[in-house]
Amino acid sequence: MNNNFFSTKRLVVYAMLTAIAFLIVLTRIFSLPIIPVADYLKYDPKDIVLCLGGILFGPLALIITTVAVCFLEMYTVSTTAWFGFFMNFVSTISFAMIPSIICTKTINVQFIKLFFKLNFFNKNEFFYA
Repeated sequence: MNNNFFSTKRLVVYAMLTAIAFLIVLTRIFSLPIIPVADYLKYDPKDIVLCLGGILFGPLALIITTVAVCFLEMYTVSTTAWFGFFMNFVSTISFAMIPSIICTKTINVQFIKLFFKLNFFNKNEFFYA
């Protein structure tokens, strides 16, 4: 395995993504029911944070942060214990894994470097307009 994957900087970023997602879980501001009759089906915005982490750092980072957030949620907010942990994990992974895999396979680091090396605008017009 690549030693860069478990570097200190990446682990700190994973912890920050986990903390942001967990704060969203604690606030429950945007926890809206999808179907009014079924109150247990709710939109959970923490999945967006975890999805962005998976897109930026890959599927394994997504799994690590998802397990951490689901575990914290199980012990603080949830009333369904291990069943809720498992269902929350499955729903988050099924939502965020597909974009994570697609972006990992299609986005090339060399393409991004080339994009930032090209200068499509005049710096004077951009900064002094």
